[in-house]
Amino acid sequence: MPMFAVGKSKPQLMKHLKLLILAFFTFTLQTESFAWSRDGHHMVAEVAFQLLSPEAREKLKEALGNTSIDDAATWMDEQRGGNNAYQYLSTTHYINIEKGDKLDPFQKGNIYTELNTVINELEKGKAPADFKLDLEILIHLVGDIHQPLHDGYGNDKGGNSVSVSLLGRNTNLHSVWDGGIIQIEHINTQTILNQYAKLSPSQINSLKPTNPAAWIAESRAYLDQIYSFSNSTIDEAYIQKAIPIIENQLLKAAIRLAAILEKVMAVNNITPQAKQSAVQAPAQEPVTAAEAKDHIGQKITVCDKVFGTRFLESSNGQPTFLNLGAAYPASPFTIVIFGTDRPNFKEKPELYYNNQKVCATGLIKEYNGKPEMVLSNEAEIRIAN
Repeated sequence: MPMFAVGKSKPQLMKHLKLLILAFFTFTLQTESFAWSRDGHHMVAEVAFQLLSPEAREKLKEALGNTSIDDAATWMDEQRGGNNAYQYLSTTHYINIEKGDKLDPFQKGNIYTELNTVINELEKGKAPADFKLDLEILIHLVGDIHQPLHDGYGNDKGGNSVSVSLLGRNTNLHSVWDGGIIQIEHINTQTILNQYAKLSPSQINSLKPTNPAAWIAESRAYLDQIYSFSNSTIDEAYIQKAIPIIENQLLKAAIRLAAILEKVMAVNNITPQAKQSAVQAPAQEPVTAAEAKDHIGQKITVCDKVFGTRFLESSNGQPTFLNLGAAYPASPFTIVIFGTDRPNFKEKPELYYNNQKVCATGLIKEYNGKPEMVLSNEAEIRIAN
């Protein structure tokens, strides 16, 4: 499959200094990584969403109900935190094929069989009872299958057991490709949309056919280059060669996801009434942090005191946590602000809201057995008098 990428023109010295700084502050060691970082999955979903026709876009929003396209893209990774109901999906994020071997289409419990299953179910034209679940699996796995190390070798766990130094920071090869280079280079949704704008209609159409086996072969064609480094060192030259691969794999995933979703939305009858029956009526009055657990799935206002905060600057996603109702780990409710949204807050959230009584409005979700709310801008939270 041809690449459609453009080079970057920046002074090498400044580029190197920038990478060193970003690597120190934004990248964290992961012992066993997910395919693409949170940012990577969001890029695939957001670009795909923008490529949909207006009709398909509205039907997808109805089908997902109170789940955003970003949340749908990372739902499968969130279930790895211990939700036993979905443990059967734990091996479906990847497929192991040793070097020189061929894909076994009859092997069960991997990304190839699971992705084919949900695509076939969704394209039947009659929405199954678990239609939303299938959509969440589809959106995630189309991203996963385009991360080459999730179609990699079982003998090193897709690069998870390959220790490397990324610009002087110890990590593993899988993490480098999941999010390390994405963070260092600030690859984002606009980056991928800019790449898309350079494609001709014929190039776009050539990428659309649904063929997971071909996608796996295409991803694995990059493995020789991915393992091409010396002395366990990922340097600037390696990164520059990796950038177009990562950007093009994210772009191809988005184009293919959009093509599948367009077809799925066309053959399934989705109505606004279906959404209304799935969403609980919003609470009219604010609730306390302790009461938030009774309103999971609702968009409500939670008012309580912040008992401690934490900004994990070196963690994947750079989350800020505001613990309401009690100090961590006893806090019954948590507000989360991811690093990409911090510019939307005039003050540093971990300092400005600490020890204050706040009221935050948003969707209550459950994460690892506790309720939380993800905020994206300061209009969603205020200090209460």
